[in-house]
Amino acid sequence: MNKIDIGKNLLNSFEETTLEAKIIFQKIFITLFESEVGLFAHRNISINSNTQIVSKNKDPLNENIKHIMTTNPTSESSTYKFGKSHSKNKGYIFEIGQITLYIMLDVNKNGLYSEKITEDEEGYENKNIVVISLTELNKTQKEVPIFYYYKDLLFNLTKNKYVPHIERVNGENVSAFSEKDIQDNNLPKIKSSDKLIKFYGFPKSSICKITYKTNKIKDIDLYCNYRIVI
Repeated sequence: MNKIDIGKNLLNSFEETTLEAKIIFQKIFITLFESEVGLFAHRNISINSNTQIVSKNKDPLNENIKHIMTTNPTSESSTYKFGKSHSKNKGYIFEIGQITLYIMLDVNKNGLYSEKITEDEEGYENKNIVVISLTELNKTQKEVPIFYYYKDLLFNLTKNKYVPHIERVNGENVSAFSEKDIQDNNLPKIKSSDKLIKFYGFPKSSICKITYKTNKIKDIDLYCNYRIVI
């Protein structure tokens, strides 16, 4: 089965509000909205767990974040439904406070979100927008900060003990390099498409301090390095 067919089957699962769709939706919501460790928490965006999820499709979801994250999904449960996807662009739009979440068959079908973001307005680095593709992203799509393949949001990579701790720092705090190195962007580089950089939503030209968790004792950094986002 090719990538598009896999995506279409998943979209059909959402339209029918199957157990598979509910489980996927819940895992994505936990990754995005879990307090302290979720994607938006790492971006310092505070969302109340009682915030209502407003569906922009014909059939309203009519639930809040807490219910989606904590209620065990079952095939019999009919407390919410996704309904039909947008007929033209095949996807869903959810407004959650200041967050806009898109779940789409293919991010190339960009009519769903083109009104809200354009490259000229740097909308592709908007930390309040997440566009999730049910079809695997190609190399070019992976470079777009707001585009995610759904499988990458089924788990929180920052919880993995082998994934380093990362934070954004000011240039004056980077003692390992000279001012000229910083001004000339002469630091070691890390791509904006890196999964950890995308998770935190660090924009290009950010300087990041990366500390390896296995080298931390009582919150003392034993080994760290710096990277500039390109």
